[in-house]
Amino acid sequence: MIKGQLREYELGIIKLSKYYPENLYVIANYEIYNHEQYQSELLCFNIEKFIENKSAKFKEPLFPILTSKSQPIIGFCEYDKKYILLDSYKNGIYIIDIELRQKVAVSVPKNSINSKFTGGRDFVFGDIIKLKDGQIFINGKVINVREQKYEDKVRVFNFRKFILHGDYIIYLYKNTSIFIYKIEEQ
Repeated sequence: MIKGQLREYELGIIKLSKYYPENLYVIANYEIYNHEQYQSELLCFNIEKFIENKSAKFKEPLFPILTSKSQPIIGFCEYDKKYILLDSYKNGIYIIDIELRQKVAVSVPKNSINSKFTGGRDFVFGDIIKLKDGQIFINGKVINVREQKYEDKVRVFNFRKFILHGDYIIYLYKNTSIFIYKIEEQ
């Protein structure tokens, strides 16, 4: 709970910053009207203060950033020191400028047959992988955020149950199969 806001958040993602080790990022989705609409925020906490105040009923973020008034956030990528990318459920990829502490753009990638990228199909939370060439990998798709284009690379439903090991993605499939994909830059 946050002081002054008596609402129950669904906390889908929690990440310690790799660029600002004192920052703890939390994606807070707030359900409105029984799953018909969501509001989502990126909350930034100081990790030391967060841990020290164990008994505090309210946790006050350093700053909140309203990311969407209609969609939950289901994917997170700390792209570089300045930007965080957030995968919305249907509206594309929100680009957050962490220095300005605000949403600065939305990328809505399309593929070659003009099909719109709509994020995940169900509410499965996960990481977005930044590739070496600056593109990103979400749920089997390689996305160029700047050009707003994507390519289907791996046709597997719910590609969020994986681990990244070097240049390999190891994916656990629901029938107990394990797939290993090598990331190759073009």
